Amino acid sequence: MKPRSNLRTGLAVSILLIFGFYQLGQSVNYYNPQILLNKLRVYGELPPDPVTEYTAKFDCLKTDLSPLETIGFITNTPGEDFPTQNYLLTQYALAPVLLKDSVDANMVIGYFPGGADRDILYQNQLVIVKTCRQGVFLAKRKIK
Repeated sequence: MKPRSNLRTGLAVSILLIFGFYQLGQSVNYYNPQILLNKLRVYGELPPDPVTEYTAKFDCLKTDLSPLETIGFITNTPGEDFPTQNYLLTQYALAPVLLKDSVDANMVIGYFPGGADRDILYQNQLVIVKTCRQGVFLAKRKIK
């Protein structure tokens, strides 16, 4: 009974090895860097993802903010989900600085894609200190 058992085990191991080497060959073909480079030549550069594009808008503010203080956030983005999404992405972009979804802080980051709304700034007694690109700015509360 032993020789037959060894034969079965050897056959099973051989089949598994053959299948494994076949799969290895397939994955080498699939992940071939030359194929990826050819696809890039055909289709051009891969577009940046939306999160990277959004967070790049806030790069100019990173040097002006201290991680020890809480900064307010204000936006005029229309829609139900967009203000929350913008707040969370801005928090991600400026980490470790803490944001609060309010204008009650001394410093407030604004994201107004269509340009700063002067009425909202005036109502909340805010003055723009620094302007970045694509509607991003840093505002400070007026001292009475």
